[in-house]
Amino acid sequence: MIRTYWITAILVFGCSFLFGQNSSDTCANAQALCLEDDFTYQNTSNSSSAEAGPNYGCLGIQLNPAWFVLQVAQGGDILFDMTQSTEPGGTPNLDIDFIAYGPFSEIENVCESQLTFDNIVVCSYTPGGSESVSITDTQNGDYFLLMITNFSNQPGYVTITQNSGSAALNCDLLSNNQPDFESASVHPNPVSNYLKINLNLPMADYKVFDTSGRVVLNGILNNNQIDVSHLPKGTFFLTLNNAEGKTLTYRFIK
Repeated sequence: MIRTYWITAILVFGCSFLFGQNSSDTCANAQALCLEDDFTYQNTSNSSSAEAGPNYGCLGIQLNPAWFVLQVAQGGDILFDMTQSTEPGGTPNLDIDFIAYGPFSEIENVCESQLTFDNIVVCSYTPGGSESVSITDTQNGDYFLLMITNFSNQPGYVTITQNSGSAALNCDLLSNNQPDFESASVHPNPVSNYLKINLNLPMADYKVFDTSGRVVLNGILNNNQIDVSHLPKGTFFLTLNNAEGKTLTYRFIK
């Protein structure tokens, strides 16, 4: 049976903490969610589907997933809103859905075997750009996993705002979101549309060069991916630069 935690969902991410936290498209790399401040992240819209294995309950389609982990520091009720819009903090106009699992006493190995129907706390697959989430009677130390999907498959932004509630989340988990710059990797390679960077870093400068040394793409890395769909077939080089002045270079094939 679905547990009796009562949750209705509204995703509303405020702009005051834009990109301060991350999102991840896999459960194993789920990013900590704090909710001390409003949080906005850029969605994905490349028609990727959630990984096989978990029971996704009401979610008939799981497009463009973003995974988060929440740990309760002070027990009680957790109430937050979620919205998805084409502009940061804009009018909710992009369909958003979600599922939450828990409570778990620890988070290790949960993704491999514990995302079952019995551990679904709440699931919403209704049309609309906003959801409201209410998780009641949580206990100190409880973990919950939240997966948000972009059913609209349109580029935009998700904002999460905690409205009220007596519970508090463990914001120390945010330290686990910090970048390990030297361990970054890129995939898939060869690539057709989106080159993904396995790097827990909210923002990094990037440049893409062709074999003649000409810059063909450059910008700020958001949501750990770069759209290379319009590049011609060939060999390219990607450079990433972090705030400390470190540079990494990767070769990839389109």
